[in-house]
Amino acid sequence: TRISPERIGDWQHPVSTARGLYASRWDLEQYPAIVRLDPDNGTEEVVAALGLTDPSSFTATADGATLYAASFFADWRPTDGERVVSDLSMIDAASGTVRRITTTAHLWHPAVSADGRHLVAVQGSGPYTRLVEVDPQSGSTRVLFSVAGASVFNPAIAPDGTRIALVLNRGGIQDVVVIGYAEALAGSRAQDDPHAPVEDVNAGLARHVLGPDAFGEYFPTWNGNDRLLFSSDRSGSLALYEANLA
Repeated sequence: TRISPERIGDWQHPVSTARGLYASRWDLEQYPAIVRLDPDNGTEEVVAALGLTDPSSFTATADGATLYAASFFADWRPTDGERVVSDLSMIDAASGTVRRITTTAHLWHPAVSADGRHLVAVQGSGPYTRLVEVDPQSGSTRVLFSVAGASVFNPAIAPDGTRIALVLNRGGIQDVVVIGYAEALAGSRAQDDPHAPVEDVNAGLARHVLGPDAFGEYFPTWNGNDRLLFSSDRSGSLALYEANLA
């Protein structure tokens, strides 16, 4: 059954909440937006009209009341001209109010815990990325997990908030790994400079779901607290897999 409206466009990264199904939408008729889809009649309601850094760069609390999104902002401060940076905003689903919460932090792929208490995102520095925790009020960040010479993508927090799944790419080998949230927080480091090099922080916490191997794994999402869904090309074509972590 088709859920998205019957017109040409892209509806991506569906997020299921108590308030309904959110998705990022881009088409040729309207400004890009995060929308709420109605599966019963194929219509959409605009929650916030904004262009995302990429289609995966938004998240929502389990009750659907608060969303976080990464989008591009112009930075006019550099003396050598304008720069464009990716920062996070908080969105109130009821009013549609959008409030920017970070400034020149180079963040995308946000993920929020079900209860809304913890917000994480991917931060870029040079050619690599790291996982950071973000304070929604101050915009300050702490490094939760990073591996020197590697990048991370698409974090997902388990429903009970105890673990984070994410993609780790090191030297072209891309695997889904899981880290303990409490352990990562205990070994985290304050990060005031988004340009600081990506170094080992809690690198030993990573538990590989499969591999390391030559097969690519992408877009992890939790199906309960002990099962993880992800896509992979290990069968020769892109397919959906489920791993029982227990």
